[in-house]
Amino acid sequence: MVWNYRVIKMSDQDEEEWIGICEVFYNDKDEPILYSSPVCVSGESLDDLDITLYNMVESLGKPILIKENFK
Repeated sequence: MVWNYRVIKMSDQDEEEWIGICEVFYNDKDEPILYSSPVCVSGESLDDLDITLYNMVESLGKPILIKENFK
């Protein structure tokens, strides 16, 4: 299963909208099917953090996904 970081628009119980960076997983047709809770940045080294942050910044240039569009 392939995944990457993506921005997802969500809403809380009071219907207040907010966005977060999540890990999004795709099926064989490259359709997003699952997502994680918003992620934090952690790793075993500064290089790990650098790679993670780079990949998260890349997600900001992609269309925002909507939580309700996941099956």
